[in-house]
Amino acid sequence: MKTIATLFSDGRAWVLCPGALVCLTFASSAHAADSAATWPIAGSMPWLGGLALLALSATAFAIGLRRRRERQHENEGSGSGQNGTRRHDAEAALRAVDEAWQRSFDALPDYVCILDIQGKIQRANRPLIERFGPIHGDVIGMDYREIYCGTPTPDPQPPCAAVLLGSSAVSVETTLATLDGWYKVSSYPLNDGHGRLCGAVSVVSDISERKRAQAERDQLQKQLQQAQKMEAIGQLTGGIAHDFNNILASVMGYSELAMELSHANALPPKLLGYLQEIYRGGERARDLIVQMLAFSRGSKGEKQIMPLAPLVKEAVKMMRSTIPSSIYMSVDVVDERITVLGDPTMLHQVILNLCINARDAMDGKGRIAIGLRRVKAVDAICRSCHGAVTGEFIEISVEDSGSGISPTVMNRMFEPFFTTKDTGKGSGMGLSMVHGIVHEHGGHVLVSSTPGRGSTFKVLLPLGPSETAQAGSARPVRQDNTLESHVSSQRVLVVDDEESVANFVGDLLGGYGYTVTVVSSSHEAMARFKQDPMAFDLVVTDQTMPGLTGVEMAQAMLVLRPGLPIILCTGHSDRVDAEHALALGIRAYLAKPFTIAALLRKLDEVLSEQAAVPP
Repeated sequence: MKTIATLFSDGRAWVLCPGALVCLTFASSAHAADSAATWPIAGSMPWLGGLALLALSATAFAIGLRRRRERQHENEGSGSGQNGTRRHDAEAALRAVDEAWQRSFDALPDYVCILDIQGKIQRANRPLIERFGPIHGDVIGMDYREIYCGTPTPDPQPPCAAVLLGSSAVSVETTLATLDGWYKVSSYPLNDGHGRLCGAVSVVSDISERKRAQAERDQLQKQLQQAQKMEAIGQLTGGIAHDFNNILASVMGYSELAMELSHANALPPKLLGYLQEIYRGGERARDLIVQMLAFSRGSKGEKQIMPLAPLVKEAVKMMRSTIPSSIYMSVDVVDERITVLGDPTMLHQVILNLCINARDAMDGKGRIAIGLRRVKAVDAICRSCHGAVTGEFIEISVEDSGSGISPTVMNRMFEPFFTTKDTGKGSGMGLSMVHGIVHEHGGHVLVSSTPGRGSTFKVLLPLGPSETAQAGSARPVRQDNTLESHVSSQRVLVVDDEESVANFVGDLLGGYGYTVTVVSSSHEAMARFKQDPMAFDLVVTDQTMPGLTGVEMAQAMLVLRPGLPIILCTGHSDRVDAEHALALGIRAYLAKPFTIAALLRKLDEVLSEQAAVPP
């Protein structure tokens, strides 16, 4: 560091020293001479001026150095403050980033935690802490397996275990011991800055709602498949029913004709017994077809006044062949005179379904008790419709000693397609059909059950008329071969593509005095009719035929001859029923296989109505 001084002739001296430029003023030599009288050493002024300049330079240097140090100290103090401020700002920024990250971490709805290489929780988001903190306290440092599995050594190991051993990311859907519902458990490896595994990230997402929605979609899909299967079964059954009923019509019809001949000609009783067995077999086959149609298509018969005791006994008799001998069945009919207004086929189906359920509730052995009685003071809640049930009813009960019904199943067992049976062992339609049939008859269903001790189903039906009806129980054999004079002279056109049925009807009507023309083709029948529409008094036709159907042929005939009496017969048809046929102008509708008595009764009714119409 240098100090530069300059002395000028006017007595001023300029000194440049570190940190300062100093101006000093001295007396000139002339002034010094004038002052010689007072300054003894005036003659040495040049030397003294140099010395003074040197002293002043030193002073100025000292002053400048002090000022420099002061500024340096000030600068150093100022730099330290700036560094502190920068460090404080950096720390605040880091804190802000960490808080923002934690807020984002806590905002995740899933249970998320960061684990070290031993599986200990290092960080956890708020949902995890709030869920497990009240149970375990501080979850930080805990083994994640103890959190989710309830033990640090679960079997099998959760997905994080594989990741901590070096596996790549793992994701599974599972249940957890410490949480209800279904969860998606995902684990991801966590590496340090050098690519070494140092832990894992665990994410546990609640997917219970999605699983429930998926289960509902699967159930709807199964229901759709079941409905499609039932539709296919219905179509197949309808085709079988039509052909089978045509066969039964001829078998049962000719059996009846043979029995009438046996009565008329006093044939051996043993032969008559054989014919009766053939007829009964046909009846059972006919009823089986009706039941198949009822199950697959919901076909409905006509309600009638009927005794219940024979129906219950018949259903039990049918069930005995399908129930193991190790299951004991009993029937208790309190009053044989009990009657209801109902469809015998549908009520028969109700009893069969309840007996089948009772059988399946037992492990091959036990007891089924079927009862029929009148109950006077019912005060209960219907299990299937949940309505109040009060008053007097006819009760059909089916009690079993099986495994019983849980409350969960009890709440759903009448739902369509609901079943607790293994796949392929139940349609889930049995009890829903029971519900539909019983309520269609104005009744209700009561159920009581104790798990492990069996169940009791009670079908309550409204009281029927006091008089009993033997509809369908007596042999429909006509006892006389005489008809009123106005009937025997009628001309009948019989049309059926099943020749055996057409010939049976022709023989039957011919035996009762009718003039019968039998045709097995609808086109041929139409051609004959066109030749002379007045040649026939009545037409008996089948519905399902190649070419023209019975309805199409009937409509064409009615155009040519309005008011023509027509009876439509069918083994089974999805397109036309009794109501539809009558709306088209057809006088009567008859389902195959029909009895002789039923056919003759229809003919009598139709022709009597025709005779009553003014010409």
